Amino acid sequence: MTYRQFLKVLRTKVRGKFRAEIRRSGEIRLHRKARGKLRCFCPITAVCFVETGRLFYTTRYQAAANYADFYGRWFLISDIATAADHPNSSRYDDVSKLRHRNLRRALKNALGLHEPKKRAA
Repeated sequence: MTYRQFLKVLRTKVRGKFRAEIRRSGEIRLHRKARGKLRCFCPITAVCFVETGRLFYTTRYQAAANYADFYGRWFLISDIATAADHPNSSRYDDVSKLRHRNLRRALKNALGLHEPKKRAA
């Protein structure tokens, strides 16, 4: 599975079958009932579940990507997971900030999500 195919699966198969949210901490998470319980998924583990039927914990996104034959380099898989988990990219250099922002935007667009409004102080 390539990066484009990954986003296509998120857009077509995952978007309708999972409830997506952006948590207060900024994490992008998906929820679905699986094996009798309400389960929490990250975008990578959700795609793996839809494509293969195999359930992985959100912390096992590397194993899920390998199982789903994600042909991205390991750092792309890690970057996708980081973009889903961290809304703020202040700890990166300028090129990495732009990449992080673009990955996060692509994930949000594929899932139909918007960042929550910031509260006034």
